[in-house]
Amino acid sequence: MMLELPIKTKLTNLNKDSYLYVFLIGLFLSLIFQTRSTIPALYYPSSLVALAIICSVFFLPPRLLIYPLFLLIICMPDLTQTFEEIEELGVVSVASPWQFSFSILSPAFFVFGSLLVITIRLFSFPIAKSDRSILVFFFIVSTIVSFIFGFFQESFSRFVADAKIPMFFCIGLIIFGNYYKRYPSELLISCQVFILLAAGNYSVDIFKFFFLRSEGIEKVSYSSLSLDSAKGLITIFSFWAIAGLIKGKNIIVNIVLVLLTLYVLLAYQTRWLIITFVLGLLVIAFAVGFKNAMIVLTSIVLLFCITIPIIIKVAPEVWETAMFRLSFIGNLTSGSSLEDVEIVRAGSIYNSMNLLFERKAFLTGMGYGSWYTDNYFPMPNLTTAAFDEDALNMGKYYRVHDFLFNFLFKFGIIGTGIYISCYLKPIRRLWKLKKQILADSRYNFVFIAIIGLCPMVITYMWFTGKGLLFGALFVVISREWARVFKEKITTREA
Repeated sequence: MMLELPIKTKLTNLNKDSYLYVFLIGLFLSLIFQTRSTIPALYYPSSLVALAIICSVFFLPPRLLIYPLFLLIICMPDLTQTFEEIEELGVVSVASPWQFSFSILSPAFFVFGSLLVITIRLFSFPIAKSDRSILVFFFIVSTIVSFIFGFFQESFSRFVADAKIPMFFCIGLIIFGNYYKRYPSELLISCQVFILLAAGNYSVDIFKFFFLRSEGIEKVSYSSLSLDSAKGLITIFSFWAIAGLIKGKNIIVNIVLVLLTLYVLLAYQTRWLIITFVLGLLVIAFAVGFKNAMIVLTSIVLLFCITIPIIIKVAPEVWETAMFRLSFIGNLTSGSSLEDVEIVRAGSIYNSMNLLFERKAFLTGMGYGSWYTDNYFPMPNLTTAAFDEDALNMGKYYRVHDFLFNFLFKFGIIGTGIYISCYLKPIRRLWKLKKQILADSRYNFVFIAIIGLCPMVITYMWFTGKGLLFGALFVVISREWARVFKEKITTREA
């Protein structure tokens, strides 16, 4: 089921004969960009391909400039090793720009440099009114706050490390916003290409799950199936298939697709991805009606439970690790505290919020480069899995292990509210049109996929530049589809 919508604004459609080619491109590029530096004969040619894609932003026609960014988001991994693996095996890079480094130049330099080139080539005035507040806050207000509290002067490198993450989001809003303002007809084909590239990429993970054993998985707390910060995007296909099931189309194919993505999601061993997936299902159920949604979701849950023996047989270590990581749920009671869930997370929240209270900085946060100590709540014995080595040695902790509290600590209530509102404004526009959208079988799976993804994109993909680059794309795509749907409905009612 691929997106094909005849609407007033003429959208460019991807030729059906090209579907397979784009899928194979996503599959092939995902494989070569996962090539490890331990295989030099493959690593260096693969790195040259990645570098060529990055440099293509200098000469590609403007209409094609977002496609290298799609490859950056989908096919090029950013995180590939756990801290335990690094301590045991050392740093092993892959052929991805997110891990390129040259002398003093960090990976962010290569990626951010390409983003600046695209920004210059696509830039046009005025900047979208809805984006101005977030640009002002993250570029100006947070910098001033950091300077006032002394963090800018204390460590410029820490200031840059904090600032570069929201900068990816801001520059992404400018790039994608200007692109679709200039080429509104590209909305459909760009979404088709993104989905097909993603299908190729996640086919690799599905194959690895069923046919390859992950070495050393028993030694670490996470499966090595994928550590990439964009791995949660596999849920696009779950929500897409659920939309098809709600419509009663391609039932067997869609059930298989949902089950496959659920298996892989479980193998990622990330609790928050599972939680946000469930939240996405609840949002969908609320949107389409609990009666209709519950029939489909209950059937999926039953089939998933029935097929659990497949997981246990295919990847017993994945199932055991997943049960271990979710075991805290069984220990929760009415008197449980945050420490019962995860002591490190609890400590970071308590200490950071205490510092905010002491400095009276709840509105603005502490700014870039800010840190807290464990004077208020003693931290447990920590490893580099929780914080970097310099932070542990100095007793200064530069991040909070939670989206909401990290944003509150760094950017306060104002910054957090501005960031979340970027997502909720277009979702609100879509929600107002949900009755008309859901009544049209050509529209509802687009709506369902967007609202289902929203909890995960907001609360999980905030800690890396890659995640926030997709977050910016998600915001702009949501705005554009809201505009398209509004236009279609208005035209039909005229």
